[in-house]
Amino acid sequence: EPVSSLRELVVHDDNGLDRNGFTVEDFELPRNLMLACSWAGTSSTVELGAEALAKYLSERV
Repeated sequence: EPVSSLRELVVHDDNGLDRNGFTVEDFELPRNLMLACSWAGTSSTVELGAEALAKYLSERV
């Protein structure tokens, strides 16, 4: 069943800590974007990287 936040799937205490003491952050997203998608590319500047990533993503749709 879909969840509104990935935090709903991770056991944590009232302080937001998991059993190892790590903070379970709540970004109100159903997926961890660092794990859900990736892009392997290189660019000489942040601006060129953003443009290349936007082009790559627009071609995938």
